[in-house]
Amino acid sequence: METITTLGRKKIAIIASIAIVIVVGVAYYIHQQNTHLSGKYTATFNMLIAEGKDTLEFNGDKVKEFDESGELTNTGTYKITNNQIEVTINNYKMTGNLSDDRKTITVTHMDNSLGLGEGAKYIKNT
Repeated sequence: METITTLGRKKIAIIASIAIVIVVGVAYYIHQQNTHLSGKYTATFNMLIAEGKDTLEFNGDKVKEFDESGELTNTGTYKITNNQIEVTINNYKMTGNLSDDRKTITVTHMDNSLGLGEGAKYIKNT
């Protein structure tokens, strides 16, 4: 027959184990929130005589690019470090600053764009 002290230790061990699992789960969730986006972000580009829209849809570590008619044009990946985002689609890279509220991406560099897209703002669709 187990003593009360042994039963008390087992309960404490079980409660401590559950608490550790909860803390690890919450930490993982917070980490995922800080390194991943979700939803669609749209930018409007003014190119000399024409205006165009580009939409990026983020899900997990994947990104899809849609043209202004809503047609899927490219897919790729992205990563966030601090509030910097780097999007890679095919051999093309775009870097930008992610706002603190995570609703705006301001493009700081675009490969192969002759600098035309730099400064553009992708705004989260609501």
